[in-house]
Amino acid sequence: MPPATLRRPLPLFIASSKITSSVGADSISARRFPTNGHLACPAPTVWLFAFHAVIFARIRPRKVAFSMHLTTILNKLLNSQQHAALPHAHKGVTAMIRIVTDSAADLTAEQLSVPGIFVVPLSVTFADGTTQLDDGTMTKDEFFVRLAEDSKLPRTSQPSPASFMQVYEDAAAAGDEVLVITIGQKLSGTYQCAHLAAADVGLQVHIVDSEAASQAEALLVREAVRLRDEEGLTAEEIAAVLEQFKKRVRIVAVVDSLKHLQKGGRLPAAVAIVGGALGIKPVLALKDGEIKLADKGRGRPGALVAMFKQLDALGGIDPRYGYTLLYSDNKQLIAPVHHYMHQNLQLTGGRVAQLGPTIGTHVGPGVVGGVFVEKE
Repeated sequence: MPPATLRRPLPLFIASSKITSSVGADSISARRFPTNGHLACPAPTVWLFAFHAVIFARIRPRKVAFSMHLTTILNKLLNSQQHAALPHAHKGVTAMIRIVTDSAADLTAEQLSVPGIFVVPLSVTFADGTTQLDDGTMTKDEFFVRLAEDSKLPRTSQPSPASFMQVYEDAAAAGDEVLVITIGQKLSGTYQCAHLAAADVGLQVHIVDSEAASQAEALLVREAVRLRDEEGLTAEEIAAVLEQFKKRVRIVAVVDSLKHLQKGGRLPAAVAIVGGALGIKPVLALKDGEIKLADKGRGRPGALVAMFKQLDALGGIDPRYGYTLLYSDNKQLIAPVHHYMHQNLQLTGGRVAQLGPTIGTHVGPGVVGGVFVEKE
C-alpha cells in the first residue's frame, strides 16, 4: 500500500552547526550532493503535462475545477516517481531507514553517495588551538601535511549529543526509522553521545557499537545498506544482524610508529615500548574493540610478511565481502598488499580507502593495512 505522505530520496548531510552535504574525490565537501541516480527532478513528460495544465488554467479561467483536477493528477504522478526512488520502496515499506554513522568510518565517495546515509563528524584540535570538523572541509591529504608540520599531536573530540539530536529530530518529523553505527566505544565516547541524544529526543534509535573504526566500521554501514535495500529488514532487525556480523570483521595494519597511539592514550606505554624497538615495524589489529599489537617485523618488508600471516591467523578472508586496503598519507604503500591479495590469495574486487583526520591523528603517517570479513 503506498504511503500517505511521500518524500524525495534522502541525501547525505553532515550534522553540525551548518548542515551541508556531498563528496569530492576522496572526501566530503560543503555542497549538496545529488541522489546518485535516483530521481532528482520529474521526468520530461511530467513537466510537459504540468506546462499544459498551467496554460489551460490561464487561458480558460472558468475551468478552475478542471485545472484543479489536473493539478491533483500531477501531484500523484510526482509523488509516485519520488516514492519509487526511495530504497526498498518496491517492497511496500513506507518508512525510510536512516543509517547514521560518524566520520571515524572514513566513508569513501562511493559509500557517501548512497541515499539515506548520514554522517556526524568528530573534530580535531591542533596545537595552535584551532579546531577542525572532520567533515571534509580539510582534505585528508591536507590533514597529513599539517600533522607532519606540527610539533605537537592534535587532539580528537567526539561529537556533541546535539549533533545526533539534529539527525534524530529530522527523522522523527519525517516518520523515519534510525539506525546508528558508531566507532567502537573503547576508542571514543561517540557511542555514549548517540545514546544521550536519543534519550533527550525520546525517539527509539537502534545503536550499534561497531567495536571498530575506519573501513571496518564502514563495512558495517555497507552491510546495513544491503540489509535495508535488498533484504527489506527493519532497523531493529538490521541492528540484530550487525551485532553478530561485527564479530567477523577484521582490521590489521602496519604502522611506522606507535608514538601517536601512545600519546593519544589508545595504547599502553609498555606495548608501545615493545613495538617501538629500533628498526621494528609494529603490526596492529583491532580485537574486541581494542587496538592490539598482533605482531612485528624487521623493517617494512618484514612487517608486511607478518601482516600477511595475520590474515590467516585472524580467520582468513571471506571472498563474498571482498576486502579494503587502507593507507594514511602514501597511497603507493598499498602496492605490495594489493599484489599479495591478487597473486597469492587470488582475490579480486578490492577497494582502496584513505584514513581520515580522526583515525589518522592516532596512527600517524606511513600506515598500510586491510579490512575484511573472516570466513565462517
